[in-house]
Amino acid sequence: MKYLTALLLLTACASPVTVGQNVFIVPADATHLANCEMLGPVRVEAEVFSKWDVNEMRKEIKFRLRDEAARKYPNGDTVAHGDLNIGGWGTPEAEQMGTVFKCF
Repeated sequence: MKYLTALLLLTACASPVTVGQNVFIVPADATHLANCEMLGPVRVEAEVFSKWDVNEMRKEIKFRLRDEAARKYPNGDTVAHGDLNIGGWGTPEAEQMGTVFKCF
C-alpha cells in the first residue's frame, strides 16, 4: 500500500511535456508556407538507433525538430522538414535540418 501511495505522489508531481506541443510539423513543400514569416533554421541530431522501425525513426526525428523549433524560436508555430533520409542500413543521416515559420 505504501508503494502505491508513493507512486501516486510522484505521479502527481510530474509535469506534462510542453516543449513543442504547439508547433506544427509540415513537409517543406507545404503550400501554406508561402503566407508565413520565416524565422530561421533548426538542426537536430538524428541518431535514433533505439528505434527499429523506419516509420518510428522518422516520427522521432520530426518530434526532435518540433521541440528544437520551440526552444530556439518561441514565437514559431510551424517547422518544415525536407526528406528525412534513412540510409540503406536503416539508419538516418547524422543530422536533420528544418526551417521554422510563424504562420498563425
